[in-house]
Amino acid sequence: MAQFEDLHESIFQVCETTESYDYDSGMVASANTTIYIPDTPWMQLDFSESQLAPGATIILTTADGTRQELSEASLELLNGVSAVLETEEVSVELIPPPQTTGQRRSRVVISELKYGLCGNDEIIAESLCGADDRTSSDDVRAGRIGGCTGYLVSNNVFIQAGHCGTPSSSTRLHFTFTGSSAPIQDQYAVDVSTYQFLNNGVGQDWGAGLLLPNSETGKLPGVAQSEKCGTADCGWYTIGSIPTTGDIRITGYGTKSGSTRSQRTHVDALTLAASTYLRYIPDTMGGNSGSPVIHEQTGEVVGVHTHGGCENGGNHGTRIDRSDFQQHVQYLLGLSGPTPAPVPTFAPTPTPPTFAPTANPTHFPTASPTNLPTPAPVPTPPTPLSGTNPAATPNNGICEDGETCYNSNDCRSRTGGKPSNRYCCYGGDDRNDVTNGVSCADSRCGGSQSCSTATEPVYWTCGDGVCAGGGETNTNCPQDCPLDTPAPTPFPTFQSTCKGYNAACQRNTDCCSNKCRGNRRCG
Repeated sequence: MAQFEDLHESIFQVCETTESYDYDSGMVASANTTIYIPDTPWMQLDFSESQLAPGATIILTTADGTRQELSEASLELLNGVSAVLETEEVSVELIPPPQTTGQRRSRVVISELKYGLCGNDEIIAESLCGADDRTSSDDVRAGRIGGCTGYLVSNNVFIQAGHCGTPSSSTRLHFTFTGSSAPIQDQYAVDVSTYQFLNNGVGQDWGAGLLLPNSETGKLPGVAQSEKCGTADCGWYTIGSIPTTGDIRITGYGTKSGSTRSQRTHVDALTLAASTYLRYIPDTMGGNSGSPVIHEQTGEVVGVHTHGGCENGGNHGTRIDRSDFQQHVQYLLGLSGPTPAPVPTFAPTPTPPTFAPTANPTHFPTASPTNLPTPAPVPTPPTPLSGTNPAATPNNGICEDGETCYNSNDCRSRTGGKPSNRYCCYGGDDRNDVTNGVSCADSRCGGSQSCSTATEPVYWTCGDGVCAGGGETNTNCPQDCPLDTPAPTPFPTFQSTCKGYNAACQRNTDCCSNKCRGNRRCG
């Protein structure tokens, strides 16, 4: 992929530090402590090891009077970690339950702090196509997540760029238009067990998962954001068909002067619709990775912004109908309740030409939509034949070899709530590539009577333009595997995200909870 050598990921390098902290109140009825980190603009506290009696609460109070009340139920919605608090000092107080009988003792444990100090404020991925023409924006459907942007496509399905990193228990999507942290009622934790991603460069870069209800309001983000814009479904983007002409809008949290990251937007021409990516002229900066790629003429989202590179003809984003991206988003939409229209099946577009270096890198001509090349008509492929095991029978109540809770209704799961209680059943032999995976012989999965053994699983999709090994041939999919096709190329599978509770680990980033304990087991 030599034509992409000079492209760069549009991430803003967030200044943050995570360190262990040792506070343990022991089993007590009440307790209090104060945490002070000089000059930090914000902090988060990890309470995941705390044990609260029924009715007990932890009250956090910042210097400016902001309060967060944590109960056993709200800590589950927060993955055990407080909201992002904009303060350098916070008081922590344990309030006992109101009843005078029963269990009144609790244990408050603060095991880790995350705060906004570091020695590197470098911003990368400047990708302005000429002067900075971005303007302030107030789109309720997009939010800031770490050094990137994320956006909603349903009540709780969010999308970002795959290279933005795997969300941890402390990750929050902030719905705010300013450069500051969102209010607590507008911060949402990620259900890390549902997150999948790909990070292999231009056209192979995406991430998607579910957001948990807000710990203060109990509302899903799409519900809360729709209340702000006034109609039942205006709080998320509608997924659209891929255009070949027109304009593209990019809305997100790219940096401006002084490194501020308020929401900004810009519209300019679409210059290329390739088979897995889009190229366009709108301005982006570090922090725009994960922004929605919006077709201006329809208002529908058609991709996720991933790479800057105006010196190579424009900025780039992954098409939302890329097969593995589409499949995971559709799976998430099936879990999330009210579902937008299905992602349309696409017709392949011609192979894009190799980019030629721009003669004058300070001048970026804007292509007229009427001058864009029109691809030759291509017959629409048949409905894709997809699966993890051709011999597995869907919806037969048996979790068979190759089936997991992520690709089959036959395998039970619990993907929400406290991370240590989550599980995903799978069929067949033991495997370590399923997040929170447990064998279908486990009692939570129904026991051995719900298990079966079938042939070895394969991963392929007819109609995606890739002749994959393990079952896809000229006989069952001639459009992907013509007779003169060389040796099959393996189809790219989802990258493993993180390990579940009590799994073996070497470092914090190995674990969905972002916590590798001293016994080398995930917390």
